[in-house]
Amino acid sequence: MADRHNYRDSHFSLYDARDFNESISDYKLRDSVFYNKIPSKLKKTFYLSICLVIIGIGLLVAGIIQATSSTSIQDSFALWILAILCLIPGIYYSVQFIRAKRENDVDYRRDILDDIPTL
Repeated sequence: MADRHNYRDSHFSLYDARDFNESISDYKLRDSVFYNKIPSKLKKTFYLSICLVIIGIGLLVAGIIQATSSTSIQDSFALWILAILCLIPGIYYSVQFIRAKRENDVDYRRDILDDIPTL
């Protein structure tokens, strides 16, 4: 049993809960056929990262509009800080999902998806 699943001995993965009677080649075949799909456990995280990017861009635009329309730039600092707090995790995890989607190596794709937290 250790020789069949030696690629993932170090930690639990999203994919380890499968039937252990399948071989590694079955895993790779199934993953290579469906490599563009987001695992169901990560769909909420995917949608949240997209929402954070959209909210962050909206707050950034609102901060720029407020800064140009008012006499003091300090009025828009709160919107800029909130925009940064939304954009940093949103962009980071969106890029991680794009990297996972574009990756051809199944094992490396699993490693990328394992680093993304589930909600």
